[in-house]
Amino acid sequence: MAAEFLKKRSDLYYDRYTKEPDSVDGVYQRQHAVSLLEDAFFRIAERNAEIAEQPEEKLFYKIENERYYTVDEKIFSLMRLLVRHERCPFEDAFSEVKSRGELVAVFLAVLETVRKGRVDVIKEKKQLFLILVRNNEDKPRE
Repeated sequence: MAAEFLKKRSDLYYDRYTKEPDSVDGVYQRQHAVSLLEDAFFRIAERNAEIAEQPEEKLFYKIENERYYTVDEKIFSLMRLLVRHERCPFEDAFSEVKSRGELVAVFLAVLETVRKGRVDVIKEKKQLFLILVRNNEDKPRE
């Protein structure tokens, strides 16, 4: 009987089981030492004071001063590199990278150009090469 009930609940609620909250009379009964509550309050107040003391310019420094790169910008740079060399080691596409954001943008640019069929990736021995595909009509690959 219990197994049937649990099976129905499982099917109905996707293996989630809950129970109704216990009824309470609204009066909190537990006793806490005042010193524990004071210590907790002062730790929270100290933590908030430390956060408030940080200069605002330090909080936003990276956002305001770091250079952000678009994928389109990096696609243009990648295509320019491949027009000059037609074939280059995969690592050369990342040789000028100075930040994590730029690294991500270059990698996404490589993926996008390969997806659109503008660039091929080949492996010779243990090294990857990027090769410019000429006379392409920008048909996405499947």
